[in-house]
Amino acid sequence: MKNYILTLTLFSFLYLPGIAQQLKKEKLDTLLLSLEENQKFMGSVSVAKNGKVIYSRAVGFQDIDINKKATLNTIYKVGSISKMYTATLVLRAVEEGKLLLDTKLAEFFPSIPNSEFISIEQMMGHRSGIFSVTSQRNYSDWKEAEITRAEMITKTSESKPAFEPGTNVKYSNSNYILLSYILEEVYNKTYGEILEKEIIRPLKLKNTYPDGNYSLSQQESHSYRFLGDWEKMPQTHPMVSMGAGFIKSTPTELIRFQEALLGGKLIRKESLAKMMSFENGMGYGMFEFNYSGRKSYGHTGDIDGFVSFVAHQPEDRITIVITSNGMNFSNSEIVQQIFNTLYEHNASLPLLFKLEIEDSELDKLSGTYSSAQAPIKIVVSHKNGYLIAQASGQDPFLLHAESQTVFKHLQAGIVLEFGHNSSEVILKQGSKEMKFTRE
Repeated sequence: MKNYILTLTLFSFLYLPGIAQQLKKEKLDTLLLSLEENQKFMGSVSVAKNGKVIYSRAVGFQDIDINKKATLNTIYKVGSISKMYTATLVLRAVEEGKLLLDTKLAEFFPSIPNSEFISIEQMMGHRSGIFSVTSQRNYSDWKEAEITRAEMITKTSESKPAFEPGTNVKYSNSNYILLSYILEEVYNKTYGEILEKEIIRPLKLKNTYPDGNYSLSQQESHSYRFLGDWEKMPQTHPMVSMGAGFIKSTPTELIRFQEALLGGKLIRKESLAKMMSFENGMGYGMFEFNYSGRKSYGHTGDIDGFVSFVAHQPEDRITIVITSNGMNFSNSEIVQQIFNTLYEHNASLPLLFKLEIEDSELDKLSGTYSSAQAPIKIVVSHKNGYLIAQASGQDPFLLHAESQTVFKHLQAGIVLEFGHNSSEVILKQGSKEMKFTRE
C-alpha cells in the first residue's frame, strides 16, 4: 500500500527580463522555508554582490534540545572549506621564504611513503598520491579521540599510496593535515596562532576560529542527521581534522574571506594564479565549479553533519555561501537552485514528498546483507516510516523511497534496489554496482 503526501507544490523559477530583486529574495525564501518545513535542511544561506551581502536567511535550529533557532550569527563548522585557509597560509609561507613549492615532504615526515618524491605543491593540488587517512576502514573507530601528531603520521604511513606522485589527481584529507603540521614547523606556532595572525586579525574576523575554542562563542550550532528524526551527530576531534577541516565560521565571514582572497588582499597575484591552477576542477585548496553556465571558485565542506559551500562568480562578482548543520537533501541541488534563481534561469525544484510505505513492508526489507564483491555488510532497518542503512564502519544514512523497492540516499547518490523477494539488494553509486544477499 502506498500514497503520496505532497508537502510542496512544484514551482518554477521563470525567466523574467525585468524581475525585481525583491522577487528573487521571495523565491529564495520560498526555497529555504520549503526545505525546512519538509525536514530537508537546517542552516543559513547568504549571497553577496560586489562584496556587499544582498541576501541572508537562517532556518532550522541551532540547538534542537533547547529549541534554539538558528540566526544569521550562528557559527558552523565549515569542514573542507578550511583547506582554502590552509592553502592561503602555505602560499604566504612561500612568499615569506619559509617554504618552497618544490620542498619535499621527506624534509619533515620521511616515514610517509614516497615522501622523498612528494612536493609541497603536489600536496596542495592533491597530486601527491597520499592515501586519505579519513578513508581508512577503521576511521570511524578513532576519529572522536584526541590524537598526537606522531600517531597521525603513523596512521598515514600505514596506507599504501593511491598512485605515484604527480601522475594523477585524487582528493586526500591527509595532504592538508600534513600541510598544517608543516606550517606549525616553519612558523614554530600552533595552526590556530598562525591563522589568527595571518588571516583572522587582518580581516577582523570575530567569529572565525579553529574547532576546540568552544568558550569563544555561545552562538555555535550542534549538527544533526535525519534518521526518522533529527539526531545529534558525534564530532570528530579537532586534532584529527586539523587544517583539512576544523575551522568554524559564519556565512558573512566566509564571504569576507573569499572576497579578500580572490581580491588579492591575502596573497600575491602570482600566488593566487598558482592556487587557481585547476586540473580536473581541482586547484590548490580550491575547486572550480560550473553553475548556470558560469564558472565560480571556492570549496565545499562536509564534516560531522555540517555541510557547507562557498563560491565566488567573478564575472558578476557574486559570492554564495551555504552553511548547514542538518542536511537531508542534495546540497548540490540547493546550490543549483540558488544560482538559477539569481540568474533567472528556467528550473524547478523536485517535489518534496514522502512516499508512505507500511511498516510491515519495511520489515520485509530489513536485515543484514553481505556481498562477495566487497568485505562489508549493510544493515537495513527502519524508523518512523523511513528506511535506514548502515555499511560496516560507516555512519547510518537515511534512504528516500522512490518506490516500494527502490530507495535513494540523496546526499551521496547511493541507490538500493531490492529484489521482489527481498532476499537481495543491488547497491548503485555512479557507474558502480554491487550485489548484496540477505544473511
